[in-house]
Amino acid sequence: MVQLSKAFEFLEGLESDFLHNVVHWLRHMQDPTDVLLDLSHDLGQNLGPWETFRFCSLLKLTPAQPVRGLGEEVLAEPYEPEEGIPPVAQAFALAHAHFHWPEIAAPAAPQILAALQAFSGGVLPASVLDAAQMALCGPGGACPDEILFGQLTGNRTDDLDAGTEAAGISAVFEACLVTQLGAQHPLHRRFRDSLAQSQLPDGSFPAFATQRMVRGLVTVKALALLRF
Repeated sequence: MVQLSKAFEFLEGLESDFLHNVVHWLRHMQDPTDVLLDLSHDLGQNLGPWETFRFCSLLKLTPAQPVRGLGEEVLAEPYEPEEGIPPVAQAFALAHAHFHWPEIAAPAAPQILAALQAFSGGVLPASVLDAAQMALCGPGGACPDEILFGQLTGNRTDDLDAGTEAAGISAVFEACLVTQLGAQHPLHRRFRDSLAQSQLPDGSFPAFATQRMVRGLVTVKALALLRF
């Protein structure tokens, strides 16, 4: 079982108004104004539109009209490749936007999926690249592909069996959620349990980077995913 008090204590121990405001929002779920303001100002500028919308979706802020506007922009945005950078943030943002508004076309989805499949660099771990593809090609995704989804989930299940890449579990579970694998689906249950069990003694969740602020953002994502 996730130790919420330990996770909140870890987040409150970091010098970040955003993380403190997120803790208050997750505790009470009453007034998201402060979190929305954080994401609409400097923090949002630093995260960029893709990660900003991803946080908005995970934190259940999509009923706000400005967030819906950002989601519609995400769905309409053409894919523009960045040399050496796989479109992971774009893939997850698009997957979240499609989750909320499946009736709106996502014309860049096939290009983003193809770019992820073609990426061979070592900038990001394989689990993250796989998860980004899963988010798009799963059964409820913007670009469904049953064969590819089966291959990718098999790869990640093997990793869990080997006890490796704990920091990649949250991304895979996120992909399961946005592709609408129900709570009774074996993958959904398995990755949810694995994510909950991955919590560290200090209350945070594993990240690929060691900086405490990065672990803070990852911890917010993990807590939000477990309540999505």
